[in-house]
Amino acid sequence: MTKMGNGEDIPFSFYFDLSGSMEQYSRLLSLIAIKLIRKDVKVLFGYNEEIYYQIDSVPKTFTAKDFKRIISESLSYQKIISDVRYRNIKIKQVNENINTYLREKKAKKLTVFSDFDAKKEIEDLSKDCEIWWFCFEQRSHYRSTSMENFKGHFYNTAKLEDFIKHLKNVSSRVYEKKQRNMRSGGLERE
Repeated sequence: MTKMGNGEDIPFSFYFDLSGSMEQYSRLLSLIAIKLIRKDVKVLFGYNEEIYYQIDSVPKTFTAKDFKRIISESLSYQKIISDVRYRNIKIKQVNENINTYLREKKAKKLTVFSDFDAKKEIEDLSKDCEIWWFCFEQRSHYRSTSMENFKGHFYNTAKLEDFIKHLKNVSSRVYEKKQRNMRSGGLERE
């Protein structure tokens, strides 16, 4: 028996960590994900390093509240596909580690919205895949965390304004280096 989605490469991916430690950002991340999906971009979401679902499309009536319900209630795949409210969602169950799935799907570029719970996996994947990591880590014991094993683009993100500023400066190596050094050196945010 083959897994759903086999044979389909995903060269450019967006992964949203909607675990409990990311709950305060779930509305923002849900809105971003919905906008991407409506532009025919497939998004992956799950908890920490585990991808639970790939969403290919949603109806125009799908809201951030609907997205949050899927996550917060930990709806099973069967509940999602059998629920009338989600009838027109094109969703695939994944249930795989982010590294395993994206290597299998030949990912070349990845945008990650996550904290440090999946740091090891993201660092490992950055050896084979160009990654833009919008890191929402706010826990104090992670303030001085080494980023030397991460080979991608790193951005400290705490609010919508940070995200907008990062997008405006996403092509600046100096800006990204400053973001990385803020984390590695334990420096305070601007």
